[in-house]
Amino acid sequence: MKTRKNEGTKVCSHCGLAIGHDHGCVYEGVDIRGQIVKVEILPRGNEKITGIMEDLHSKPSPAMGILFAGDRWACVEKVAVAEVDGKIVGIATIAPKGEQVSGKPTIVGLYVQHQYRQKGSAIIFLRQP
Repeated sequence: MKTRKNEGTKVCSHCGLAIGHDHGCVYEGVDIRGQIVKVEILPRGNEKITGIMEDLHSKPSPAMGILFAGDRWACVEKVAVAEVDGKIVGIATIAPKGEQVSGKPTIVGLYVQHQYRQKGSAIIFLRQP
């Protein structure tokens, strides 16, 4: 996170705009197959995120309940969405203040579709652009 000179305003390290902005920050990485993985970081209440979460929860899976519901969802402020060729391949939920307000920024849940696992797609969530 950078700070603008003389202003004391914290700015997003992805896009350079003031923290609290309500647009998606975007960065890209390349997985081990050479495919470009685009990651967009969006606020939890964003329409795209709402649609993704509704879709995930419509498919019965213990992983969805464990990773993206209840207390694990309550602390989330941002969601990173990974796409390959316009198809969503993974999501990571981010709690800047940590789970249970630990004070440590945390990736709360990380899910990558089966066919994209072990290909380097998830590690792109963790890279600093």
